[in-house]
Amino acid sequence: MEKEEPKPEVTQDAEMADDTQQKDVVPEGEGNAEQKDVTPEGEGTTEEPAPVGKPIGPLVNQQWSSTIQEMGFSRPVSEKALLFSGNTSVEAAMDWIQQHQEDADFETEEFLAEDPSERDPNKPKLSKEERVQAAVDLQKRIRAKREAEDKKIAEEREIHRIQSTKELQKAKRIMEDQQTAIRLEMERKEKKEFIMEKKRMEEVLKKVR
Repeated sequence: MEKEEPKPEVTQDAEMADDTQQKDVVPEGEGNAEQKDVTPEGEGTTEEPAPVGKPIGPLVNQQWSSTIQEMGFSRPVSEKALLFSGNTSVEAAMDWIQQHQEDADFETEEFLAEDPSERDPNKPKLSKEERVQAAVDLQKRIRAKREAEDKKIAEEREIHRIQSTKELQKAKRIMEDQQTAIRLEMERKEKKEFIMEKKRMEEVLKKVR
């Protein structure tokens, strides 16, 4: 009779490992399938907002605008100068440019104020003159706000300058007082040494006699 081969002993650890392997088996198409991010059409992209209002080009003399551009100024500047100077002449526009060349928004393109009637038909439609005036008023408000901010900054700088000047003067006085004290101390020491040296010489002279 053939002897039966002894069956390998199954330990508790082996049984646990086998159970774990069975649990880790996942049917095809289930479990760890990759989930792709689906972004709805039209989302996830940020579009730059369109300028409010319409270009001012049609309201100004383009021949004069070209003349100003030939002098080295940009189209937005030439059109804006003509608009805010009343579109009367190149000379008037150049005067406006000279007065506003240092403005922070000098190179910023200007647009006509949006007509409320385009959004709401029940509102009265603005004429071209009214839209031009609205653009002028808007620029005035922006400039007034900027001037107020610049004035506040200038005042704060002046306060800081005064404080710095006072602190500098105080430090200067302290330094001068210290230098004076050092000078007086040196003079006192020199005087004391002179007196001591004079006494020593007098004693030497007495011994010689």
